[in-house]
Amino acid sequence: MKKLRSKLPLICKGGQLADFEILQPTFIDTDYRDTPPDFPAKHILSYHNFDHTPSDLEKVLLEMQRKPAHLYKIACRASSTLDALRMLDFVRTHPGTLGICMGEKGTLTRLLGVCYGNPWTYAALCSSHRTAEGQLTARTHRFTYPLKPQSIYGLLGGTVSQSPSHYTHNRYFRSRGIDAIYVKLTLETEELADFFPLIDRLGFKGLSITTPFKEQILPFIENHAPQIGAVNTLVGRKGYNTDGIGALDAIESHLSVRNKQIVVLGAGGAARALIYEAKKRGGLIHLVNRTREKAKKLALEFGTTSGELKPYDILINTTSHPMPLSSQWVLPGTVVMDIKTQTSELLQIAREKGCIPVYGYDMFFRQAGEQFKLWGLKPPFPLEIGEGKDS
Repeated sequence: MKKLRSKLPLICKGGQLADFEILQPTFIDTDYRDTPPDFPAKHILSYHNFDHTPSDLEKVLLEMQRKPAHLYKIACRASSTLDALRMLDFVRTHPGTLGICMGEKGTLTRLLGVCYGNPWTYAALCSSHRTAEGQLTARTHRFTYPLKPQSIYGLLGGTVSQSPSHYTHNRYFRSRGIDAIYVKLTLETEELADFFPLIDRLGFKGLSITTPFKEQILPFIENHAPQIGAVNTLVGRKGYNTDGIGALDAIESHLSVRNKQIVVLGAGGAARALIYEAKKRGGLIHLVNRTREKAKKLALEFGTTSGELKPYDILINTTSHPMPLSSQWVLPGTVVMDIKTQTSELLQIAREKGCIPVYGYDMFFRQAGEQFKLWGLKPPFPLEIGEGKDS
C-alpha cells in the first residue's frame, strides 16, 4: 500500500481507493449513476456530458438529487460562451451545486465559478498535465486571475484572441489592489439577444466592445453615443465610445491634427469614432473603404469626403488588413497609425520610409484609461507604452 498525506483537502475522483491508503480524505467524487463507496468522506456525485450543455440543467440536477450527496457536480462541454454563462447563472441560483463547462468556450466557468457559488475550481499543475480541455494552470490562476473577485469586467467581441487586455487589465487590478477580474467573451451576432439578460443577472460591472459588435449591440443598450453611432464601452446597459479619444490622443502626442489632411482607411465602428473625434479637433477627413458606397454613406453622415486615396498628413488604418494599400501610398514624412495592437506590415514600411509610426498599443492604453474612468476606476497612468509591442 502507498500512503498519501497532504495538508490540503483531498478529492478522490472515481472512488478508486484500492491503490492508496488514504488518511482522512475530504471528498470522494463518483458518477451519480454509481453507488458511492462505503467510506467516511463527503460524497460528490458527478454528471458529465462531453458533447454539449443541456438546455435544461434543472432536469439534470433533479435526476442527480435522487441520491443524497454533499455536493452535486455538473460538467458539460460548452459550444458557446452562452453555455458558460448559463452554467454560471445556474450555479448562482442552486446552492450545493458545482458547475463547470469543458472546452475553450467553457474556460469562463473556471475563472468565475467561485464568484457565483462553486466551492472551488479545478486547475492543472502545468500545461502538460491538464485533465480537461479549457482547464487553466494553477500558476495562471495565481498570477493572472483572482479566484473570487468582487467586480467583473470583460471584453466582448467576435474574435478576441489577439487582445492583450486580459494580461494588462488584470495585472493593473492586482498592482493597485483592485478586487476585480477582466475576462474575454466571444459571441456570434445572433447570440446578442440572449447574452444581455444573462450578463444583467450575473452582475458584470462593465464591458469593452470590439469588432464586430460596436454597431450591432446598439438595439440592446441605452445612451449609445448617438453622435458616433458606435460603442466600445458599456457600464451596465449604457454605452459610450472611447476609441476616438484614445486614437487622437496617441496621434497628437506626435502632431496636432488641426487643419491636417487625414485619410481614414475603413468604415466600421472604430472608423466612426475616429472620424468624430478628429473632426472635433479640427482635422480634415477623407474616408477610403473597399466598399465605396459604405464609405460615401459614412462621409455624408459626418460631413467629410470619401473616394480614392489622396495625399495626406496623417494616415489611419482601422481595417483588419496588415497592409491595406500599396506601399507607394505610404508617404515619407507623414504620421501613420494602425489601430491593431500588433506591429503590422504597414507600420514596418512606414518606419522604413521615415514616417512617424503610431502603434495601436498606444491607442489601446489610452482608450482603456478612458474606459476605467467610466467604470469608476482610476486610469492606469502614467502609461508605459512599448513601441510596436505585440500582444
